[in-house]
Amino acid sequence: MGINFIRAALARESHRPAAALVSDAEQVWEVSVAHPTWVVRSHNIEWRGDANGVRCWQILTDGARPLPHKHPEHWVHPMVGMLWTERLPIWGRPDDLFAPVRVISGTRGPSQVVLEATTGPVVGGYRMDPGGTLHIDWSKWLCTKLDLGRTEWTVQEYRHAA
Repeated sequence: MGINFIRAALARESHRPAAALVSDAEQVWEVSVAHPTWVVRSHNIEWRGDANGVRCWQILTDGARPLPHKHPEHWVHPMVGMLWTERLPIWGRPDDLFAPVRVISGTRGPSQVVLEATTGPVVGGYRMDPGGTLHIDWSKWLCTKLDLGRTEWTVQEYRHAA
């Protein structure tokens, strides 16, 4: 299977309502999507985006307090890309930080997309910035792990909402 097929399959499935627990190097985040609404929540902050824009709250023991932010009206939290893979900056588009260079297949289907950095110095025709990997559960067409060197997110639990 080629990169374009995998990208199309992931994009097709990313319109489903879903929720996941996603870990980074420091904590676990709750990520949920139901097009066009998304929510990303940690133990002390919640981001929410929908047709009315983006809002943020600090979660306190006695409620929540709105937090100002400087993100544009249609900004989407980057972690939403774990469920809406087209949002990830990895597909080689003009503003993307990475581009797919090859697919590694497991015994039952594609399991990993190898990514090359699109920024940074080039020496001898090769980029010096580290690349990354996108891990795929091909049976669900779900991104299970994204490793971009300085950013690593792993889906620990996934629920498809009917």
